[in-house]
Amino acid sequence: MFNIHKRTQKRHFVKTVDVSRPGFLSGAFAFFGLALLMSALGVWVGFTYAPFLFVSRGMMFGAIAVELILIFTVHIWSNKYPLGYWMFALFAFISGLTLVPILLMAGAVGGIALVLRALTASTATFGACALYARITTRNLLGMGGFLMISLVGLIVMGIIGIFIPWSSGIEIVFSGVTILIFSGFTMYDIQRISKMPNMNPLLAGIRLYLDFINLFVGFLRLLIAFGRD
Repeated sequence: MFNIHKRTQKRHFVKTVDVSRPGFLSGAFAFFGLALLMSALGVWVGFTYAPFLFVSRGMMFGAIAVELILIFTVHIWSNKYPLGYWMFALFAFISGLTLVPILLMAGAVGGIALVLRALTASTATFGACALYARITTRNLLGMGGFLMISLVGLIVMGIIGIFIPWSSGIEIVFSGVTILIFSGFTMYDIQRISKMPNMNPLLAGIRLYLDFINLFVGFLRLLIAFGRD
């Protein structure tokens, strides 16, 4: 009788985890969508008050520093209510502000059409990667270590690029690698979110948001580099 009870408990636990997946993914994508809206607001504020906000490089680097601090402390504040919601909104808003310089650059090179092409390409890539991660029977979670090492290398190269001007060719390669890495992160995160019943939907939404935004920036830089040639 004890063994039957144990088997019953086990079946009940598995059922609970499986049923929670669709609703959990909906919650994660709801936070993802909210983050995009807050970023759009940040972009609007940045364009409206650009001369004031970007009067010095220090102000931009300050905004980037705050954004990075919020990213690295996300596991601390994402589980706190209501602080987590306010920090989430602040992070997405500041992220939108920091997009303004590259959007201005893109506008100068190819106008609004270039921005729309980058947005279309990043949306299509994100959607294709997310769909593949949902329907594939392959375990993509093994990519985590490789993706993290690749991301560190990408960050180091980005820092070097701040101080050493790149040619258009190097920029094209760097942008292409960025797109590949965050395509991988999109597939990895979608499958990871699907398999983790206890992940915070807010944290999951931030992961998806970062994947999409970095794809968008990668396509922007790629199209800007091609537009300069």
